[in-house]
Amino acid sequence: MIVGIVFAFIGLDRYLKHITKMKELELACLKKQKDRGENNDLEKELLALKERVNVLEKIVTDRKYQLDEEIRSLKK
Repeated sequence: MIVGIVFAFIGLDRYLKHITKMKELELACLKKQKDRGENNDLEKELLALKERVNVLEKIVTDRKYQLDEEIRSLKK
């Protein structure tokens, strides 16, 4: 009977360790998914900023813009 009780406690201990490990893995997986979502948001924001910079570069390098700036500087 004592042997049975010892084996029951050993089995219960292993079961609880297994459940704990599974929960840790589940939390790690959820954290990775959250990190991926944040990375996607940052990538979208970066792309939007790159597009804005491209538009600004086109405006600044436009010949008409440069001519307007030269005229303004001459008026001063």
